[in-house]
Amino acid sequence: MKLQQNPLFVYQFYTSGAYRLRQYRFVTYAILISIAIGYLFFFTMFVQFQPGLGASGTLTLLLTCIVAPLMGYRLFSQEYERATWEFLAITPMSARDILLGKWGAAVARWTLLLLLLIPLLWVASLDNLSILFWEEPGTVGWLLTLLTIWSWGVFLVSFSSWLSLRVRNTIAVVGIIFTIQACLLLLLPLVISIIGGWQGISADWRSVVVLSLREGWEWWILSFYTGDIVWMLNPFQVISEWSGVVDFSYRSDSEHYQRLLMMLWGIVQSGVYLTGSAIFAFLTYSKIRKEWRKR
Repeated sequence: MKLQQNPLFVYQFYTSGAYRLRQYRFVTYAILISIAIGYLFFFTMFVQFQPGLGASGTLTLLLTCIVAPLMGYRLFSQEYERATWEFLAITPMSARDILLGKWGAAVARWTLLLLLLIPLLWVASLDNLSILFWEEPGTVGWLLTLLTIWSWGVFLVSFSSWLSLRVRNTIAVVGIIFTIQACLLLLLPLVISIIGGWQGISADWRSVVVLSLREGWEWWILSFYTGDIVWMLNPFQVISEWSGVVDFSYRSDSEHYQRLLMMLWGIVQSGVYLTGSAIFAFLTYSKIRKEWRKR
């Protein structure tokens, strides 16, 4: 079944929103107007003050950590809470069609939202970017940062969708997702930095000498032993590193820029996030097949 012909995809992506618009028209319009005003406000501020990728990227990533899980947190739990899961179970739709209809719509909504945020990220660093990415190293950092934010959002969508099917309670899913994010992105790096400080482990990437792709991969492997992998897979760290290139216009021959390229900074993190997304999507698919007895 093609995605655009999938009734679940059409309902999740478009019909459900149109239904809420008709049912709660005043509230919906009020929210949309507030969002539009806020968007224009930040757009004007970014154009005027040029805060750079460090500020705009961090704000976008914070928004991702909040909004992306909400794209999938009730995809399956609401079916159990409303006792409508049996209707899906008896439909001729396969487990693959159900997964692509629900999960695919959530990923599409997240992608659409990020596309709307791209102009904000662009104008915030406009002075240090080039339309042709190979002419300005800052544009490479901007593109890889954008890829990291998108892939982290897809990971959160996949994880929240899987939790929604496992936990079957919408409120519990929200609490679990935000608690795990706080632990992984804030508390765990803090603990590792404290322990690393006691053991003399340095987390200053600029002091690392990486002269080739091979040394970059060796450094990635070594980071599992040192505990630095907790920092390296943190999406906020990616923004921090590339903002140095974008916001300060490091030349293409600068040591920091070359080290980040040799370490595939942003590409490896995005690959890990997307791999995790695929794993949770597969786990969701497997559980649908098992519990709903779908082929």
